[in-house]
Amino acid sequence: MAVAQFAVALDLSVVNVALPAMRTALGFAPLDLSWVVHAYALALGGFLLLGGRACDLCGTWS
Repeated sequence: MAVAQFAVALDLSVVNVALPAMRTALGFAPLDLSWVVHAYALALGGFLLLGGRACDLCGTWS
């Protein structure tokens, strides 16, 4: 659980570090950058839930 939390924190930190490059490359306004962080966090959370459920189902076969 701690490793998963560390991976999430690391992923969000990487996105925050990349925001200035995204702003210049894609021409985003400063307000649009918050949408990038929120969309990434939402997608990451959804994939974590999906992966957790997949592990739940696969773990019962052994």
